[in-house]
Amino acid sequence: MEFIQERIAETKESIIKTPSNPSEVKRNKLLETKLVHDMAIADILSGECKTFKAAATKYNVETTTLHKSFKSAEQYSGRGRQSKFLT
Repeated sequence: MEFIQERIAETKESIIKTPSNPSEVKRNKLLETKLVHDMAIADILSGECKTFKAAATKYNVETTTLHKSFKSAEQYSGRGRQSKFLT
């Protein structure tokens, strides 16, 4: 539980207060998504939310993504870069 709380604190510190360019705005959006996922996991561990579905609904995230993050104990990382070429 302490590990999640530390990740939440680190993510909150990493968010740029006044983003000055589109790159910083995009970075902030990803950090906010990571923060929401970690807060949902913290609620599950603390018992505030009994199920993944309840936590996902509360924080407006996908249930399956939340479950994968919880099982792997890794922070949400996003979809990644999508290929522009057909293979």
